[in-house]
Amino acid sequence: MTKNNEALAAYTADLATSIAARAAYETEQNPENTNIQKTLKGLAEDFASEHVTKFMFAASVDANFINRQERKNKRFNVYSAQKVANVARAAAQAETLNAYSATLLRTAIALTRAELSMTHRDAHSALCLDLKVDAAKAQHIVRYGKNIASNTADTQSSSSINALQMFNVLKEIRDDRNEVAYTVDLSNKTTKALCKALDIAL
Repeated sequence: MTKNNEALAAYTADLATSIAARAAYETEQNPENTNIQKTLKGLAEDFASEHVTKFMFAASVDANFINRQERKNKRFNVYSAQKVANVARAAAQAETLNAYSATLLRTAIALTRAELSMTHRDAHSALCLDLKVDAAKAQHIVRYGKNIASNTADTQSSSSINALQMFNVLKEIRDDRNEVAYTVDLSNKTTKALCKALDIAL
């Protein structure tokens, strides 16, 4: 076994260990929450995929990211973790990229090229057709093809942003209004792989 293969095997084992640790943590928090345990079981299967782990390893994604504390008593969102696996898989197979993530990536790229940035409000409105988009950005915001509820759009946009950030596709900044916003790192390897898979010219 080469050193690189050994390192990949160790990384894959670390991912499995981190998910087991998260499962134990969730059991301690709420033993009756079987839904999150099912989600974590699915994640363990996703992160056992050679394609997924190879890409994550190459992108230097922290093997223990799922246990990262986001805020007091809250760890990294498991639905965002599902999209981390999805982004890794989709880098080679465009058809597998979550449609919400694809919409927000297209929006963020269009805004970045126009020297603008994507706020959470922009991302939310891209996915929920009932919401008005920022007039100054309207021509650059790619709208999701189907209308979804505002609360669904909020959840989906946040988890997609988290996943794309994990691969450094999105960079967090502060815009002219001092709001948290995101631009795309167009030189990033994952960005290039996703754009190639989605047939987005860079």
